[in-house]
Amino acid sequence: MMRATSTTHPQVISSEKAVARLLNLARQAQEQVPFYQKSFNGIDFTSPLTALTDLPFLTKDQVRAAQQDIVKQGMIDHPDTVLEYTSGSTGIPLKLVRSRTELMKGAKSLWRSRAQFFPDVMFTPGVQVSASELIQQEAKTDQTIILSAFDLRPDRVEQYLDQIDYHKPAWLRGHPAILAVLAEGMRRVNRRFTHKLVFVESNSGWLQDETRDLLAEMFDCPIANHYGTRETYTIAYECPHGTMHLQDDMVVAELHTREEGIGHELVVSSQIFETMPFIRYRVGDLVESGTGQCACGSSAPELRPFGGRSNELIEGTVLVGTYVFHVLVTKILKAGYDIMQYQVYQTGLDTFDVQLVLADPTSLQGIADRFVKEAASILPNASFSFQAVDHIEPTRGGKVQVFVKCL
Repeated sequence: MMRATSTTHPQVISSEKAVARLLNLARQAQEQVPFYQKSFNGIDFTSPLTALTDLPFLTKDQVRAAQQDIVKQGMIDHPDTVLEYTSGSTGIPLKLVRSRTELMKGAKSLWRSRAQFFPDVMFTPGVQVSASELIQQEAKTDQTIILSAFDLRPDRVEQYLDQIDYHKPAWLRGHPAILAVLAEGMRRVNRRFTHKLVFVESNSGWLQDETRDLLAEMFDCPIANHYGTRETYTIAYECPHGTMHLQDDMVVAELHTREEGIGHELVVSSQIFETMPFIRYRVGDLVESGTGQCACGSSAPELRPFGGRSNELIEGTVLVGTYVFHVLVTKILKAGYDIMQYQVYQTGLDTFDVQLVLADPTSLQGIADRFVKEAASILPNASFSFQAVDHIEPTRGGKVQVFVKCL
């Protein structure tokens, strides 16, 4: 386990009620989740003196090592269980076990944020631009139509835009990398929607300035930013005045001072995921907390993430390299291949070197063939070389830099 060792107290920007809810969830985890039975050993949750900072930190490496032990007993094969994957910023994507009930709680909270800032979207259809294997699926709980669209070939872009136009949604949402794929495809075929959108929501990933400009140009509407992680669902939502407001009913957020003096490390705890709890989780993001009352009228704390560097974009595109290759690797994992870590180097405008740490090095050719096949719809002119390696060196922050530009 990893106990908090900072000599300074973290800044907890969540409400006291949120912290109390989290401590109650932590007590349940101590009773029902094998990992936390060990990690929280000796912590007395019945004592009024027990504080949030008495709990140990949780890291990605611990989650990866714990595997099923960090899941609530009896939930691995439960019919209500949903399996998801993270983006793999520390190497192999984390496998997440969720319940549909928990995901519905997250969706309702997100809808409250949308309704507060964009009331016109209530009870109107929307489209989620997805990189999943889904072709079309009605999500009647929030009137969202999920459409798969991670393909830049002109005929596919035209067909996809026809699908969206058919549904005439009031809004779109999706990861910024996926929205950028759609917008880039629209620009290539000189196509726009035939109806006016109320807004477009960029969710989960960091919204680059370049990507925001592209989306605003092609979709011709306000762009809202939803900041979150797959581990915690949602963390903050951007109001029309450009302020990221903390989702206090979803997470407890702590800001820890860094020795480098730039920004604070974000430690976040989910209040809704009991099946696979993430408590005092070090997400690896740098943030700052805002001060003062926002002009939108919301009293929720402001959270300003640092990020969005231009070197994260694949050269010659507006696509975020980390997310593009996460999509490819996740599809390969679902096909049954075992990738422990990976790193992609862009060495030329359309050339990439891929390094893979494999449980079985003899699987390299099969993985390479699948990788090239999946990449054709995203980077149609790209060529790849592949190499099996024993280890990929992490950055000083402990993460593997999945995408590296060498141009």
